[in-house]
Amino acid sequence: MSRPMTALVAFFALAGSAAAQLPPVYHGLLTIRPAQGRIDPVSGQSSITVKRWDFLASPDSNGMNPATEPVQIAMGELDRFTIPVGAIKVAKNGRVFTFRDKSIKRGIRSLRLQQTKSGIWRVRFQAVGIELSRLTLEYPFCHPLALIVGDDDGFSGIELDRPGGFSGKRVRVVGFCTDLSEWPWL
Repeated sequence: MSRPMTALVAFFALAGSAAAQLPPVYHGLLTIRPAQGRIDPVSGQSSITVKRWDFLASPDSNGMNPATEPVQIAMGELDRFTIPVGAIKVAKNGRVFTFRDKSIKRGIRSLRLQQTKSGIWRVRFQAVGIELSRLTLEYPFCHPLALIVGDDDGFSGIELDRPGGFSGKRVRVVGFCTDLSEWPWL
């Protein structure tokens, strides 16, 4: 391959990876419902399992396709877990998108996005290895969370609690909270 052609291929590869890192343009609504999880009381490493949240994309969105766009769950300032393009399977009807990898120790272990006829996306996921050491010192507290699909996102604060107290190993997402100053991933 000639030098100019190599440079052109490298340029487009870098431009494509940089575009995947840009902050979302279209801001939708993420409905938070109670969820459960576990915490290591010493390290603060946690897991959360969400069974039914709803995501409504912005009416201005250019559309979402989790099979062809990177999908991220961002929690706090430290954890931004990404499922790479191509890892999500699409059901024959084109409305259900799933991912599962039980070997993951830190990240999204499973995800299911289902688009309803009304346009709302039903969201289920399990995230593991989440850095929640703040829960070893205080609770409850408000923690930012975003579901990002390509250039679309749904952002909310989630109120985290430890129902068993400081010695307990359970984590609970009580619901949404609003004590957040701004979207932390810009």
